[in-house]
Amino acid sequence: MQGFAVIDSRFGEENVAVWIVSKVPPAGAGNTNAVVVARTDPRAQEALRSLTRSRAVLVTDGSSLAGLPVDSCALTITDVHDLIEETSKVREQILDMVRYLRRKPPRFVPIPSPDRFQPAEETPTQRALQTANLLGRAWTAWLDTDQQRRKYTVDPKAMDAGLRPDDLSGTDSLEFPPGFADRVVAEPLV
Repeated sequence: MQGFAVIDSRFGEENVAVWIVSKVPPAGAGNTNAVVVARTDPRAQEALRSLTRSRAVLVTDGSSLAGLPVDSCALTITDVHDLIEETSKVREQILDMVRYLRRKPPRFVPIPSPDRFQPAEETPTQRALQTANLLGRAWTAWLDTDQQRRKYTVDPKAMDAGLRPDDLSGTDSLEFPPGFADRVVAEPLV
């Protein structure tokens, strides 16, 4: 999967806005492309397909994918809130390990507050931008959390005490927390 395509598409509006959110170095996520497609453009379907190909789709609040070339089940803003919640829970588990190990607590990237990502104007571009910004910050917070998780779960003292949750005990990098990962389905390549 190459990341996410955040789509704002509303009945009666001429344009569909798509914001692309991808992993960016060194260990975060952010907006990497943005396109506004006019529904009247004869190549609109082709353009939208190329933007969503190999990406999970997230629709803005109030959007509809009716008539768009999206095959998978799209994520919603509720899913982003769940990503934030899962990240918070894993951070609490990490902090429990840190206290047990008597280590200095990690300095986490801040978890975003959804109410701070409201569109400046009620336009497809602004709605998609703010939703993409929230997703990018939430994903970055998770990636930072996962980096800290891997750092502490390999400690033999934490392993012996059974402080590691089973689904988070490995040392492999996790793109997303388990519950959110189960919902992320990329659009097909073709």
